[in-house]
Amino acid sequence: TRGNSFLERALRSVSKLDLDVEANFTDPGPAVDFVVLDDVVPSAWPSGNVLAIHTQSTNWFQPSGSIDGPPIVDWKSTHPLLRFVNFDNVQVTKALAAKPPAWLTPLVESPSAPLLAAGENNGQRAVWIGFNPLDSTWPLRVSFPIFIANAADWLNPDARTSIRVGEPFHMRLASGEQSMTVELPDGSTRETRTTATGELIFGDTFQQGVYSATFGTNALRFCVNLLDSDESRIRSRESLKLGEYGTVEATVQANAGKEAWRWIALICLGFILFEWWFYHRRTA
Repeated sequence: TRGNSFLERALRSVSKLDLDVEANFTDPGPAVDFVVLDDVVPSAWPSGNVLAIHTQSTNWFQPSGSIDGPPIVDWKSTHPLLRFVNFDNVQVTKALAAKPPAWLTPLVESPSAPLLAAGENNGQRAVWIGFNPLDSTWPLRVSFPIFIANAADWLNPDARTSIRVGEPFHMRLASGEQSMTVELPDGSTRETRTTATGELIFGDTFQQGVYSATFGTNALRFCVNLLDSDESRIRSRESLKLGEYGTVEATVQANAGKEAWRWIALICLGFILFEWWFYHRRTA
């Protein structure tokens, strides 16, 4: 990156993400989960997952000029990258006029060209943004850090087969578009199709239990549950996560929850028993 404080703050706000900022990228196979290219053309294009902002690999497509003031007319809010992301009040001053390859699915579109796309090619996941966020009002909107957090989760190479209720399930299953049948925990079925790149995106996950996806002679099972490992831990911790972007660290360790009423009640019970014994001993 040449320097983008909005992007850097958004990335640093992502939980459990270690960020290393470099002016240039020269190693095609770094030991990282994904690479973010912010308005730079690297010396070597990364071989792993990548978030490309206002740049592209010549193996993807060739740039064909620019567009001034493209309005945003549509976005696919069902995709995991755009979960809780809204572009209603986002204005873009300039964008690349490009036609992405078939494996890149347009997610945010203008009348002339897509502004944001994502997909997977030969095992490499890529998110492409066709404009510089600094040339727009997007960094000033709350949807920008939410998108960055979604992108960090989507570009994580660790695939998940267990999600929470309401979270969309996504996994690349085939090399092309094909129909699938998903059986819900209550026994009902839903018909869906994978994307052009063979990725299954299923959002009807409002029932807890085991889901079964069948495509051709193959089958996939994934789980949806209500549990949260962080919420289930009741031991005191050094830091407490608040929401998606904030943490509070403990400054003073205090012992709490020590109840003394049980000992007071035992003493009172002992006194009553002694009084009862002494009274009956005297009258006898």
